Amino acid sequence: MTPASPKEVFAHSLDSALIKWRKSIEFVETDVKVINLKLETIIPGYTVLPDATIDALMEINLKQLKISGWDINPAYNIVQRLRESKATQLEVLHFSFDQHITFSQLMVIAEGFSALQYLRCKLSLPEDKDKLTFPVKAMSHGLRQLVIVNTPTPKVYILPSIARYLNCLFPHLDEIVIIPGPTDKDKENWDLLRSLVKLCQDVRQDDASHEDQDNVEKVKRQAI
Repeated sequence: MTPASPKEVFAHSLDSALIKWRKSIEFVETDVKVINLKLETIIPGYTVLPDATIDALMEINLKQLKISGWDINPAYNIVQRLRESKATQLEVLHFSFDQHITFSQLMVIAEGFSALQYLRCKLSLPEDKDKLTFPVKAMSHGLRQLVIVNTPTPKVYILPSIARYLNCLFPHLDEIVIIPGPTDKDKENWDLLRSLVKLCQDVRQDDASHEDQDNVEKVKRQAI
């Protein structure tokens, strides 16, 4: 008998769990690493999470979804599918190490998941600032921690635009964590990105303080 593949085992386990706990399950974490010892490589396609399995996850009102070690069919737009699903109360969203998330998808996440506190993803960086489409109005999303994994170091000239974009979507970020890929050893630009995001936050606080002071002065003038 041929051993069941990880995706078959997981799909069966998920089906069984949904039968028992569909209404109460809030947290799903998937992690698998299948190694062909002879070739010393991950078996291609062996750990691709089936679309039907992801669809089943989308029907649960999850608060945490962590996907690690699995590949996702490139044709499957998991961000859009999440947006259309019941998982709108997600507080933790953890994508696989190789799951690309574009900046337009970041905006979809910000618009669709107001409760999100933690996001881990691999960013698909724009080639230049002109390819970044900013929201019409800055958002007030409460995301606190952004973990960027396996993402090539951004070029210096694009850093201010990336920082502004992140600040427009997630103005309350407390921490940006960088988990570099195996060939990414340049940390200086990531440190600069963190500093630029912090600068954006400081400028926003200064602007708010100025506005408050202007309002005070306006009230004083009206009282005279």
